[in-house]
Amino acid sequence: MENIVNKLSEIEAIASRIMDAVEVRKQEIAEQKEAEKKAFDARLEDETNQKLEKIRRELEEKKSLELERLQADVEKTARQMEQGFEKRQEQIAQEICERILRM
Repeated sequence: MENIVNKLSEIEAIASRIMDAVEVRKQEIAEQKEAEKKAFDARLEDETNQKLEKIRRELEEKKSLELERLQADVEKTARQMEQGFEKRQEQIAQEICERILRM
């Protein structure tokens, strides 16, 4: 009987050591997974920042090109208006004089 009690006690001690080892391993795995998660998050954040920076650069370039195009259009329109006025300046002055004389 004492032999059976000793064997049971021995089995209980072994089971306790196994459970302790399982807890230690479980904690190691949890720490490993947490480290992997942090590394993944850092990579993802870095990739996201790089993509955002690329998008910002592209948008800035598009904005600059659009501003240059708009400025060129405004300058062209202003030149055309000025040329039109210069061509019609005499005619406009003549029409104004005729209106004044009719009064």
